[in-house]
Amino acid sequence: MKIDSFYFGTIIIGGKKFTTDIKIYPDGKIVEKEKSHEITKFDVDDFLMENVEIIIIGNGTAGAVKIDPSVHVAAQVSGIELIIKPTPQAVQEFNKIRGKKVGAIFHLTC
Repeated sequence: MKIDSFYFGTIIIGGKKFTTDIKIYPDGKIVEKEKSHEITKFDVDDFLMENVEIIIIGNGTAGAVKIDPSVHVAAQVSGIELIIKPTPQAVQEFNKIRGKKVGAIFHLTC
């Protein structure tokens, strides 16, 4: 799966436009996520159960979304690589990674 484009408030994947925060699962499923200015362990729990190798978090255009420390702890305990970057750079990282089980959360504003 590849993200076609991202600009403030909008992400396009496979020609489909999303204007709310999203989660992308390793199988390609995309779920709209309730907008929040904090990512918590609850937000990544399902990725932990799917045994992802990498979790990518786009923490907003300006990187303003807070990442709860429990996310870092959960990833470390589970041996999962955690990549947290402003959303434009996180989208680029997502598009570069191939052949690994990746879960991603993208905050589209801030």
